[in-house]
Amino acid sequence: VYSIESGPSYAAETRSLLDRHGISNAVLIETPIRRQFFGTALYDGFDLGTAAKQQLPASIDVLLIDGPPGMCFGGREAALYALFDRVRVGGLVIVDDLFRRHEQRAVRHWQKRFPGAFEVTFSETGHQLAYLTKVANPDFKGFTTVPFTHYTAALWGYVLKFTEPWRSEGNQK
Repeated sequence: VYSIESGPSYAAETRSLLDRHGISNAVLIETPIRRQFFGTALYDGFDLGTAAKQQLPASIDVLLIDGPPGMCFGGREAALYALFDRVRVGGLVIVDDLFRRHEQRAVRHWQKRFPGAFEVTFSETGHQLAYLTKVANPDFKGFTTVPFTHYTAALWGYVLKFTEPWRSEGNQK
């Protein structure tokens, strides 16, 4: 069991849950949330740079996406972009909180980005879940992850300057 957490409080909560259930061999990876590009889209996702990825297995059987926190823009969507190549064919990706429109949109985006890679089923109970079984490994070269630098910050600051009045009026999508 590997768990990626974005801060000390999440890591402590996860460690407590693991201890309560007698799971002692879990690996907790604490890494900050970082604004980054996958392709041409900007996301607030786990910083899965070299150090964090080295702690993860080369092949993932089950990937449960239940973070980063919902307030992180596109963070859950970014999680699969960062780890797609490690999910083995036959592996399962589970997405929690599918009642939220952002998680629903992430599943739709993954289906477009990775056509034919997943068979998708849904559970309507509780928080609602999506189950994506990887059935193929399409020729996917991965994204070039571009950190959110001063240059990109200036560019996005310029864009956000013009969208902020619209967003503050409750028009967020």
